[in-house]
Amino acid sequence: LFGEFTARVSRALEPGTEVMLKGPFGRFCATAPERPELVLLAGGIGITPFLSLLRHLSDVPPANQRVVLLWANNRRDDAFLLPELEGHLRSLDLRIVHVIANGQGLEAARAGSGCFWEAGLLTAEALRRHIGELTRPSVYLCGSEPMQDYVLGQLASLGIDSQQVEKEAFKRR
Repeated sequence: LFGEFTARVSRALEPGTEVMLKGPFGRFCATAPERPELVLLAGGIGITPFLSLLRHLSDVPPANQRVVLLWANNRRDDAFLLPELEGHLRSLDLRIVHVIANGQGLEAARAGSGCFWEAGLLTAEALRRHIGELTRPSVYLCGSEPMQDYVLGQLASLGIDSQQVEKEAFKRR
C-alpha cells in the first residue's frame, strides 16, 4: 500500500535514474529536542521525519529525555533501516516498538533491549502498554490521513486530546 507519489515514482523511474531531492521543509518536530518525553507515532513512510529527529538527537543527546517510537507497518519487511534505528538505542533513552498489521514474519524479528515487535494495530491497549508510564508526553504523529484518524481516536480513549498532538499528514492530491 503505497501513497500516490510513491506509487507514481516506482512506476516512472528505472534503477540508476538520477534524481535531485530537496528538503526538509516545514517545522514538524522543531521543538521536540526541548521536550522531556516524546511519543513518536509513525505509519509506514511516516517514519521519515522521525528518522531525521532521531539522527539529530543522537548527535546532540538531550539530558534526561525519554523517547518512545511506535512504528506501524503492514508487513515486517516494510520496516527498513533497522540497524540504524537500533543504533539510536545506544545513545538515547529510547524504546522502539514495531507494530506489524498482518503479524507475519515476527518470528524472525530481533527483539532486544529497547526494541519490541507486536502484531496488530496502534490500538489504545498497545499505546497504553508502551507509553503509559510517561507523565507528560509530547505526541507527534505522521502517516496517512486514515491512519492518523484511527490513532487519534485511540489516543482520545486514553485522554489525549487530538489538539495536543502535533501532526504531519501525507495528503492525496
